Amino acid sequence: MEASMEEDRSQAPQERGRADAGLRVAAIVVCFEPAIERLQACLKALDDHPAVDIILVDNSESREAQQAVAGAKDTLTAELICNGENLGVAEAQNQGLRRVLARGLPYALLLDQDSCLSRTDIDTLLGTLRQLTQCGERVAAVGPSFVDARTSRPFPFLRSDAGRVRRIDAAANDELLDCDVLISSGSLLSMAAVAQVGGLDSALFIDYVDYEWCLRARARGWRVVGVPSVRMSHELGDEVRLVFGRQVVVHRPRRQYYLIRNALLLARRRSLPRHWRLHLLGRALRQFVGHTLLCAPRDARLRWMLRGAIDGMLGRHGRSEVDRPRVDGVPPAPVQQTLR
Repeated sequence: MEASMEEDRSQAPQERGRADAGLRVAAIVVCFEPAIERLQACLKALDDHPAVDIILVDNSESREAQQAVAGAKDTLTAELICNGENLGVAEAQNQGLRRVLARGLPYALLLDQDSCLSRTDIDTLLGTLRQLTQCGERVAAVGPSFVDARTSRPFPFLRSDAGRVRRIDAAANDELLDCDVLISSGSLLSMAAVAQVGGLDSALFIDYVDYEWCLRARARGWRVVGVPSVRMSHELGDEVRLVFGRQVVVHRPRRQYYLIRNALLLARRRSLPRHWRLHLLGRALRQFVGHTLLCAPRDARLRWMLRGAIDGMLGRHGRSEVDRPRVDGVPPAPVQQTLR
């Protein structure tokens, strides 16, 4: 993906000292077998904004879901990319970003199917990125703080400090925060940065895709900025469980394959700062031990995480072969997944 973005660099818009009053923003919404009511709410909020163009990328594999997504799109002015299979969140976002580059728009807003930003939220993110850019700052992305929709629990921003990854309480801050990474959903990207840094890493398929891109952008001299005043409700993980009196976000066993594998894949990359590689390894270890011991179904979690650990150590990437749908009971053909 990075190579294709380099090819389109000449088409990317240059940041202006004073943006046009009619400046438009492209919102890239990625969905996979979505709850249609939530997707419709997300799209409706975007459609209500006069300066937002919607690009809807559907990774759904069931015919029913594909028809429902097409129906949701038909009530809006939006472009629909229907892949017919799950290409992963990274490649779906890249498809949208290529469309944005082709249209010559300067900004792209990334959203998941269940995320929702108001018109005011979008204006705040856009105004922040434009103001920083006009002041001569090289800002790759700005993004909101997050509150879990089920628990109202705020999630922190993450920032490097003295060779460690530290958590910054978003609820206790109103000022802009320089941080290392942003969650992709709700992030407003500068297409000038995308043209230089490249797109999302499709090899990761899902999980830590946003972390990798932000860290890559920072390594190339771009800032990543959190906007605590914009709070977006979002569901991370599949459920929240109470473990020893603490609320813990839990993913389904199959998803934990990618969390473990991708943490190990990124930890192998010398391009990442050493403290971030250690941070990712620590997260993978805590999840492996804690979720295996405390979160049912333990056997299924152990099997998927073991597979993820093995594939991560062997450098395998992309969509897991065992995570691909079978056709008439026949497993898919093997796919070469060794990371070069």
